[in-house]
Amino acid sequence: MTTRLKVALSIGTILVLTALAAQVVDFSTVLAANTPSTVLLRVEIAGRPPGYGSGYVLDDAGNVLTAKHVVAAAQGKPNSLITGLVGWEMPSVDFSQAIPLAITYVSPRYDLAVLKFDTPFKGAKTTLAAMTIRKGEPVTVMGYPGGNHLSPRFGNVSAPEADGAFSMTAVVGRGISGSPVFGLSGTLLGILTAETGKDTKTGDDRLAQFLGIDAVRDELKSINLPLGFPTFAGGKPAPRPTINPGYPVSETKKDARKTGEFESRTYSKTFKPENGYRISSAGFETLSSARVVGTPAVRLQDAGAAVTVDFTLQTSPVDGQNVAWLTGNVITVQQLRTPPPREGK
Repeated sequence: MTTRLKVALSIGTILVLTALAAQVVDFSTVLAANTPSTVLLRVEIAGRPPGYGSGYVLDDAGNVLTAKHVVAAAQGKPNSLITGLVGWEMPSVDFSQAIPLAITYVSPRYDLAVLKFDTPFKGAKTTLAAMTIRKGEPVTVMGYPGGNHLSPRFGNVSAPEADGAFSMTAVVGRGISGSPVFGLSGTLLGILTAETGKDTKTGDDRLAQFLGIDAVRDELKSINLPLGFPTFAGGKPAPRPTINPGYPVSETKKDARKTGEFESRTYSKTFKPENGYRISSAGFETLSSARVVGTPAVRLQDAGAAVTVDFTLQTSPVDGQNVAWLTGNVITVQQLRTPPPREGK
């Protein structure tokens, strides 16, 4: 059985809003792009009721990212079975179509584990981008609460927590741990590790938490798990070794004029590569926009020392007509710079 997946490649982020647009949060594009890569997990152990969780497909080899506590009870148990349904949206869940998975890695530090499907997933590509997670930014949790069909939850980042985690206001219950958490640009921000509940010591409300993407990336790099590489014009694979960091930008513009016609304003955002790298390719993918003049232009500068994105928004002070925005992904591929030859070599 072969299942085809399509994973949105979400690297850097451009987010520019005028005052009214800042109030609009629309995750529809993010949900559509990532639904085919979310996994409903069921963990069965002889003599126990089944447990449930969620996961996220990383690559076309069938590697799946989830929370460690979802599968911990089955680790090393010969009488256990882990199965998964990918992108299941129908109200009636049919586990007869589920595919078996095996545990391939359990983190000794984080609430993180990697599973692997018995069947490869042709066409699945994802890149885990280095992201700055900001307080207050909107997030969605794409998971399967209690073993039911896909039912996203929404909220905002609250604060950084201990050991690479973040709290958030999205209300989530049992059976949804391991779900991928996405930002408004569609970029993976982490995986859900703790549900909403009560603090057992104080009785205070406890916010849900997710393990941030930096901790996830570091852990997966430590086990040399290939995370997928994007392709560009002509279908040529990105040269290796590469990295794909994210460059989130959030900017709000308020038009203070009282009267007047529409006015076009051009914005430029410039990003530099990671230390020791150069940008070899770059592109821009629009996720959501309104009153954007023309098409955003991407320019490589100084032989890959920087990339600039230029775009024009049309604003107006007239009530009900000053909503203009652009959200999307700056996609970069970065290569290690060739060190200069040593003298005498």
